Amino acid sequence: VRPYSGDNNGKVSCVRVGGDMLIPIDYESAQVYHGEILSSFAKMFDEQNGIGFTPSTVISRNFNDPNDKTYYNLRLAPIVDLQTSHYVSSVYLYYANAGYNVTVRWSDTPVDFLATDDKWDGVYSFTSTVGWNEITIDSSTRYIQVVFTDGTAPYEMLVYGYQDGEGDAISTEETALPSINEMMGMCGFAAIGGGNTPVDSVECTSVLREYHNFGWSYIMNSFPNKSNVLGNSSMGDFDARYAEYVRAGIEVIPCIQWKLAEEAMSNKVDENGMPEFDSDGKLIAGSYWDKFNPQTYYVYSDHMFAYAARYGRNSSSALANIALLHTTGTTPVVGLDLINWIELGNEPDANWHGGIVSYYSAYQLAALNSACYDGHCSTLMSSVSDLGDHFGVKNADPTMGVGMAGISGTSNEYITAMCYWMKANRADGKIAIDAFNVHHYMSKPITVQTPHGEQTRYVGMCPEEADLVGVLSQLLEIRDKYYSDKEVWITEFGWDTNQSYATVNSSHAYGEYTGRQVQAMWLTRAYLLLSASGINKATMYMCEDTGVENESVGKFGTSGVIGYEYDESGNVIEVKKDSYYYLYTLKNTLGDYTFDSEIVAYDDNVMIYKYKNASGKTAYAVWCPTSDGTKVENYCLSIGANGATLVENAYGEESGVKSRLVADELGYVKINVSENPIYILVD
Repeated sequence: VRPYSGDNNGKVSCVRVGGDMLIPIDYESAQVYHGEILSSFAKMFDEQNGIGFTPSTVISRNFNDPNDKTYYNLRLAPIVDLQTSHYVSSVYLYYANAGYNVTVRWSDTPVDFLATDDKWDGVYSFTSTVGWNEITIDSSTRYIQVVFTDGTAPYEMLVYGYQDGEGDAISTEETALPSINEMMGMCGFAAIGGGNTPVDSVECTSVLREYHNFGWSYIMNSFPNKSNVLGNSSMGDFDARYAEYVRAGIEVIPCIQWKLAEEAMSNKVDENGMPEFDSDGKLIAGSYWDKFNPQTYYVYSDHMFAYAARYGRNSSSALANIALLHTTGTTPVVGLDLINWIELGNEPDANWHGGIVSYYSAYQLAALNSACYDGHCSTLMSSVSDLGDHFGVKNADPTMGVGMAGISGTSNEYITAMCYWMKANRADGKIAIDAFNVHHYMSKPITVQTPHGEQTRYVGMCPEEADLVGVLSQLLEIRDKYYSDKEVWITEFGWDTNQSYATVNSSHAYGEYTGRQVQAMWLTRAYLLLSASGINKATMYMCEDTGVENESVGKFGTSGVIGYEYDESGNVIEVKKDSYYYLYTLKNTLGDYTFDSEIVAYDDNVMIYKYKNASGKTAYAVWCPTSDGTKVENYCLSIGANGATLVENAYGEESGVKSRLVADELGYVKINVSENPIYILVD
């Protein structure tokens, strides 16, 4: 065994063993799929240095249910995707202890992670010995699964062989960028009594991601007894609310949160995929394993069908007749043409909610997505002959987009694992997601002096320092490369304006800027950065605060553009923060513009983005990408015209403050640049 080649840092990237080469497994490029996303899982693929090397890092076994042996094992069971077909001679697994039962399976086509041995091209089971354990494959394959039947993972996995075939088709099309208006939005509520976000509070952006609890418009009856209550429910007249936003030019994307209807989301199903009821006629809660079965989600899928039928574009009489079967009322309403997208929940991957559906793995969420996309290829409730295609968004309105639930982070592994499940389990192999969806908040630790000495606290971090675009770049690259017909969304990000350290991502005041001004600048800059990245939708969290700023110190409690204060009489009043006006100015100034290019500034303290609109007009956004009060005065910007209009952000101004710029004979204008973005509209 000898080093074959290395990168500039001296890390060995390829090792020969006989005639075969080490095929490096890059965990960071999301080519490892597994049931649960564990923060330490990368350790199984972080020492790809050959069998002459003794690995030292191992997965920490921090599981919720270590007493459930089967669940415990299958939370691991990773599937390594070599990306293309390879001749694989051997797989090596390193164990520090002997006596663990291990099974390795391989296939050249996607296979469900729960599939039995006969579904794979080859299977090999063994008991571990100390050191490197060799598993001979001697076959062309692309996917390799390792099942740790004693719940103990190896320190490292190595694959030897060479590429002998092609992989998935790589798109050559350039992904179109959205305009500022198409991209820029915020999270909020449309429900009366549920947070009710007024239209004028949302108008500073162009998209409302509408939190909408499943229970607001669904009654738990024995399916299909007209359980959908759409339109005018106890939480308000959603027909009228949605129409109000649309008239104001705001796109509404309902985010149908299903955690509040757990009894509807975890049904036990029989061998035919039908729900099971107890002697009192109540649904029996499903087990962990039922969550991998798309049939489990027939209730939610039914509701998504009804929602898409009412608010989508399909107004056919055939759809109206079907909708009548599932919706209360005698007059079916379809084709109101008020929404273009539905988002299937909010942060189902998170483990802080509790309850039976508190933590969905990538494979489980994929099953839910497939059910709600088109009824898992129209197979839900297939044993009920007249209802086979009455499930899922696409069966009601093929033009409506389906966004996956925004996950609580930017896990590329989670999303690619969902895609793998669909390739392996759907009859058409289609990726039943129209938009990949992530959340990302930006903070950093600092040391502060307290009565108990120096302690670590967390504060917000500006989007450039946090490398917001870099964090999203790999997911965007995956989309551009393999799934160019999909969108990528970031549906939660933002900063609190409360100045307490009790919240971990506050936009703390510095220099001449107040905390509210810092939030406003960072949000504006985040949207500018995202407009150039390839992100299709970006919705900040959220429209309104949850309480008075100096009292509401909870995490995200003061992240709104609308805040609350006490007036002179001690009454709580609503106020618009600086961020409301800064975002409105961005919308009113560059709303119909699309990012064109980044201009070399020849000054590290200056960032310049060039934009164009459909009429061919040119505009620039200019700012300092720092958070220390940096300013660059009398900066010379080449605009190639005689003059331009300068637009500056200001409190109370929805379109900013405008002034005239006159160019010199070479087409340059002089501008003062700060951390507060300015816009130059070229004549």
